[in-house]
Amino acid sequence: MKGMLEIIIIGLVLVLGFLFIGDTEITFSPFTIKMNAPLNAIGWFLLSIGVACISANSRQRGHKEGTKETLDNIVVHISKNGTTKSEDLK
Repeated sequence: MKGMLEIIIIGLVLVLGFLFIGDTEITFSPFTIKMNAPLNAIGWFLLSIGVACISANSRQRGHKEGTKETLDNIVVHISKNGTTKSEDLK
């Protein structure tokens, strides 16, 4: 339940940010919604998607390289000492 609340709050913040960046005017007398700069908001949205994709890719690549390096270090340590005791790792 806590995770769902976080998703709802993040979604609301994103929508409000999108409306703020787009310079949105909302009137209630005759209800209208007018976006003065919709392309500005769409540009920021696409830019944030691009940054998120690049970040996710570098994180995944770092995880793969870190796992491979760790396994190589363990194999070298075991072949050298024949054990994996924590005292031997220091």
